[in-house]
Amino acid sequence: MVQKHLMTNNSNKPQKTHADVLFLLDYGATDTEALNTLIALTGTVPTQVHGLFIEDVDLLGAAALPGNLEVAVINQQVTAFTAESLAYAFAREAERKRHLLETSARRLNLTCSFQVAQGRTMEALQQAAAKKDVIIVGRPLRAGIRVRTGRDYANIATPQQNLLFVNEPWRSGSSIVLVMEQSCDDPMRATRTARAIAEREGLNLIAATPNGLPEMVKDQFDQVVHISDLSPESLVGASQRLDARLLILPPLTSIDWQILLVNLLAKLSSSLLKLA
Repeated sequence: MVQKHLMTNNSNKPQKTHADVLFLLDYGATDTEALNTLIALTGTVPTQVHGLFIEDVDLLGAAALPGNLEVAVINQQVTAFTAESLAYAFAREAERKRHLLETSARRLNLTCSFQVAQGRTMEALQQAAAKKDVIIVGRPLRAGIRVRTGRDYANIATPQQNLLFVNEPWRSGSSIVLVMEQSCDDPMRATRTARAIAEREGLNLIAATPNGLPEMVKDQFDQVVHISDLSPESLVGASQRLDARLLILPPLTSIDWQILLVNLLAKLSSSLLKLA
């Protein structure tokens, strides 16, 4: 991965050493409002939100070939697709991402930086995500689909990191849904985090459970719903019925959470948070 330039927005407040956050602002992504969840996730204002925009080298290589045409999805307009036109589009998009990130960070009093890098997108993301406490991935819709599949993100899904996939638009849905079962590693911590997110978003907190709630968190939810199991189909169905803005997966020992995460990313329309 080649770092091209770095633009920073430094807060005047004293620096803290709490959490490092990586926010991948994919091409076409327009939502940075999910930054509102960070204070709930980290327990304090993070030390740094690192915005990342990646110029994909495979796309750059394709643009350098002769005779390429670009067809717009919306209006079917056909234009020449060249290295020069792509470089201009990348620069314009990166500047738009920087502005979005800095505006949201300023509103929340977060310190942020912004980096433009060249590389293969998933390899560059994996390298940048190493040792970060929270990873946020913006996933815009393009022609009705998410460009990258859940399997593409499998290598950055580690047990030690909080991982938030923002399936745009973020400002959708009317509830926060926490998946909960008897075998949850730390149900109180997961519930506290989910409650803090729900309160910051001004939404109800709903527990979705196949086998009931641990005793210590039974009175922490606005609603509890029973689901048949923890399969992707069951969780996607529950998210749709409950009009979820965000589905939260805490550490669960009864399932292979990595496989579940990959499958959910292929089917879920709401945003998805995997808690460390």
